[in-house]
Amino acid sequence: MGKIKDKAARALEQANALGDEKTRIFTELHEPRILSDAAALDASRGANKNLPLYGKLISIKDLFDEQGKRTTAGSTVLADREPARRDAEVIERLKAAGALMFGRTSMTEFAYSGVGQNPHHGTPGCIFDKSNVPGGSSSGAGLSVAHGLCDMAMGTDTGGSVRLPAAINGLYGFKPSRQSVSLTGVHPLSKSYDSAGPLATSLADIITCMSVIRSQPLALETPTRPLKFAVPEDTFTDDMDASVALAFHDSLHKLSDAGHEIHLVSFSELVELTSALIVTVSAEAQAYYKEYLERLKTEGDQHVLTRLHQSDGITAADLDEHAGRRGNAMAIFKQRLQPFDALLAPTIKCETPSIASAEEDFNSVNRALLRNTTYINLVDGCAMAMPVAREDLPPSSLMICGVNGCDEQVLAACQVIDQVLSPAQ
Repeated sequence: MGKIKDKAARALEQANALGDEKTRIFTELHEPRILSDAAALDASRGANKNLPLYGKLISIKDLFDEQGKRTTAGSTVLADREPARRDAEVIERLKAAGALMFGRTSMTEFAYSGVGQNPHHGTPGCIFDKSNVPGGSSSGAGLSVAHGLCDMAMGTDTGGSVRLPAAINGLYGFKPSRQSVSLTGVHPLSKSYDSAGPLATSLADIITCMSVIRSQPLALETPTRPLKFAVPEDTFTDDMDASVALAFHDSLHKLSDAGHEIHLVSFSELVELTSALIVTVSAEAQAYYKEYLERLKTEGDQHVLTRLHQSDGITAADLDEHAGRRGNAMAIFKQRLQPFDALLAPTIKCETPSIASAEEDFNSVNRALLRNTTYINLVDGCAMAMPVAREDLPPSSLMICGVNGCDEQVLAACQVIDQVLSPAQ
């Protein structure tokens, strides 16, 4: 057996050993196809030595088209769709770089919550405690990597859906600027807010993956000078769990001790402007799923259906007004961040909630999880969720953020930060 086929076979064996959890993580894991593709990669090894992702196992969220497979967006109402006629552009790029596609992963229905629940496939548990939520909407994506089955996973992020499962499961997860990664062949939730990005166990893998899937080449120059960071004095940092605040401030102290500058900045205006995202995402999703709304009353995730109806009665004029509010948010964010290399904030304001608490009070749990990540989608920015080790607790997660189009600047800052906070890696 070749090297990549052997690697794939071991990963499949590990997946099968998960029992029922496997079906909560993957919507499709076709062993013969995976092993056949792995054998083909082994056979072409000599020609593929220089491919950046050669032999990397990458799982695919059930929003990305793969030729011959149905894209169901985690929903039974889409189960009878025609199989995709071609791969999404992102998948084409990954394959061309030598990656092996390793299964399609479960997700929140239509990618419409930060919790990661799914009533159709079941809700997988967090890697650190199966009784806790996995984070969503890219729940299966995060767990396919956290369980060591895949090197990377492809997810989408409309309000935090890459960064939340990354943060909850101790991973790196990058939400790029929306226009920097093609969404051709990616099933939409909101055309105004959707983005696609990777999750991985290392920053190096995130950067390599981004260099492959970006529409423009990635050219990083790691800064050698001290960096200047903006830290929110409000908005992102109010009402934090004490343990989250302690971990965040510990990271800031380490960066300050390493010679980097920390400056408090207010972003309080973003709170009032967040309704622009909430209403617009709901309106665009409702328009897309209009023909399914009646079926969803009996077949769908009722939390998702409720969110689809948040925009009932919204007019085109209302949406124009919300677009203007978003423009204001983007302008404020860009102006406040202009003197700095990046903004630093906790990815999530609270410790990981239990699945039981999410079932009991979904709206409160979902809002708490999404609060900080949503601000970055509101301003059309880019952001990394970076794990930071803690004693006697699962890793915390630091979010490193930039304005739209500053992905390279943020990734370069992440390299510096990672060396300070995780020097052994």
